[in-house]
Amino acid sequence: MNEFDPEQFETELRTLRPAPLPSNTREELLRRLAPARRQPDFLRTPIWTQWLKWVVPATALAVFAAIVITYAKPEIKPAPATALAAAAAPLQADKVELDRQLVAQFEAVGRLPDGRPVRFRCAQWMDDLLVHDSADGLVLKRTAPRLEIVPLGFETY
Repeated sequence: MNEFDPEQFETELRTLRPAPLPSNTREELLRRLAPARRQPDFLRTPIWTQWLKWVVPATALAVFAAIVITYAKPEIKPAPATALAAAAAPLQADKVELDRQLVAQFEAVGRLPDGRPVRFRCAQWMDDLLVHDSADGLVLKRTAPRLEIVPLGFETY
């Protein structure tokens, strides 16, 4: 019976030499491996195109920031002398008009911190105040939105 001896097998393997590849097989392998050895894309592109990837977005961001900063500052104009003199004199209102206009009305349901439901009636109003001062020929108009929220009981049936 043949016994397998790993040491002897290794010794025999070391003495063996591989057969040479056929020339057409070797050329085919070299041809297929050639594209894998090409330069990476970032080495083949010019350096200025790599800089454009960063410069263009940074420039756009800088222009946007400049526009926002320019238009975000409130423009302060000096008041004319007539407006200052009128501001010093007290306003003598001879006609005052107050107008309330209902814009929207709706109901909403929410939960209290303890988990109980609660119902709200919401109303959106637009308040207009018109003040006339006939002596100075001054008319002041103030318009302001207002939200009115009234909690209601929540009945379950």
